[in-house]
Amino acid sequence: MTTAVLSSDSRGASSPLVSVIVPTYNRVTLLRKTLDCIFAQTFRDFELIVVDNMSEDGTEEYVTSIDDPRVRYFKNPNNDPNNGVVAVNRNIGIRNARGTYIAFCDDDDLWLPEKLEKQLVHFGNGLSCIASDCIPIGDVKYLDKSLSIPSGKIFHDYSYRDIMFALNPIINSSVMTLKSLLIDEGGFDESADFCFIEDWELWLRLSKKGSIRILAEPLLKYRMYDKPGRDSRHVAVCMLKVVDKHKKLAFLDTKTEQIARANCCVVIGRAFLDFGDSRGIGYYLKGLIGCNSTRLRYKALLGIFMFMLPVFIRSYLFKLIHRNG
Repeated sequence: MTTAVLSSDSRGASSPLVSVIVPTYNRVTLLRKTLDCIFAQTFRDFELIVVDNMSEDGTEEYVTSIDDPRVRYFKNPNNDPNNGVVAVNRNIGIRNARGTYIAFCDDDDLWLPEKLEKQLVHFGNGLSCIASDCIPIGDVKYLDKSLSIPSGKIFHDYSYRDIMFALNPIINSSVMTLKSLLIDEGGFDESADFCFIEDWELWLRLSKKGSIRILAEPLLKYRMYDKPGRDSRHVAVCMLKVVDKHKKLAFLDTKTEQIARANCCVVIGRAFLDFGDSRGIGYYLKGLIGCNSTRLRYKALLGIFMFMLPVFIRSYLFKLIHRNG
């Protein structure tokens, strides 16, 4: 795992209970709002680690001017065609963290004031992570939750199989976990193959160490938007590489692997459908044969039907679906 920490501000010598890690790149306006929400936490014993991918919009000047000894600033030239593999900068934050617990927050998401306080009371009982529901903001049409809390419960604990089959129901900015677990597991996988799904792959590994508890109460506002330059087809296809990795780790028996691949294929089919790419039909068919839920089978059948429609009708239906939620 490679890093290149060029500069840091290590103000404050005591070890906090929680380390909050915020990677950022050229989004100082959104970052200000994110950090304001973190500073507004009712739980105060934390340090804030900002890992900056060489921003050129005044991010460094803003963060280093904050008059709070809990703030630590790191800068790293995390370069690739998509402005870096975010796993690299998250891992820099993990390795430099002083806290017993680590919480992640992306630079465009917003925590509710009691987020840390309400999560900390749940640790123990064999849990590896605590996450939560969210309030979607921005283009909420992109949020497609695959895992929900059973009615009437304030939380539910999910296993490796649950998280594999649900295809990443855990929102990165809602997660709190133990630093010791992250170090043992080597943090996020920095392979470019896992860009945008590196968090799902890590949660899967951590769920082998203990269940992941998802709180029904939304403790963050999660910003949804279409990311320019990101080909969702490539990202979706790479989900199968997560399955490949976990097969090599001997985490998957034959039946579980088959279901996991089929579930991934339904998601891949939808990504291809969004581009009008007919290769998605083949993925939908693979998913239809092997997926493990009625919901996913319905999605596969609907996707195949949509491919059969003329482009102008399909485009109209997409607009109608998006407009209505």
